[in-house]
Amino acid sequence: MAGRRRRADPLAGRRPTLTTRPGGDPELDGADDPPDGPDRRRIALAALVAAAALSAATLVAGLLTWVPGRGDDTGTARPLTAAEADRVAALRVTNLRDVRAGVRVTVGAGGARTELVGWVDWARPLVYLDLGGPGAGDDRGLVQ
Repeated sequence: MAGRRRRADPLAGRRPTLTTRPGGDPELDGADDPPDGPDRRRIALAALVAAAALSAATLVAGLLTWVPGRGDDTGTARPLTAAEADRVAALRVTNLRDVRAGVRVTVGAGGARTELVGWVDWARPLVYLDLGGPGAGDDRGLVQ
């Protein structure tokens, strides 16, 4: 081995120069930013805040001046005929006189069948239903 020469490593014994803090991310710590980087970030942040404030102000102004149904004629209800008005009135009188009405609803068939059994109280705003059947799964129980 005396006849062989070893090449000297130019970086042997030196510590590498760090452009970031140990364990830091060079994209997050700003080490590679040009000298005007932080000012550019502040300007961008100020522009984003201004855009958000302008959007919020426009949204609030639009909601305050909005009138439901203006320009949209698809949701207009027709007036009831005299016969329909009489039937609705009779329905309301009957419901208030009877106080409660029984409800039985079956949805589906076989193993997917779900049943709702209960009543509607017309004197108070109350509905009481028992949800069951093989199709109810984990949703079984009482609903009020």
